[in-house]
Amino acid sequence: MARSITYYLECIAILGIFAKTNVNLTLLGNTDDHIDQSPDSFKNVMMHLLNQFGAARTLDIKVKKRGYAPLGGGVVQLT
Repeated sequence: MARSITYYLECIAILGIFAKTNVNLTLLGNTDDHIDQSPDSFKNVMMHLLNQFGAARTLDIKVKKRGYAPLGGGVVQLT
């Protein structure tokens, strides 16, 4: 079973915060499914957590295009 883009964002976002250089990734696939949360809710939670640590401007997640299983087609940009 294929996982949502958010499944991968959870790991990449944490690693990207501590990276030495800027990270700019474009992820393709499902943006919404019945297993994982949506990229929008993940972004809201991460922004709130980062704001608590004074690092609110270190992460930006943009949903460029929505995609649903089984065809996918969603595009999410992580900066």
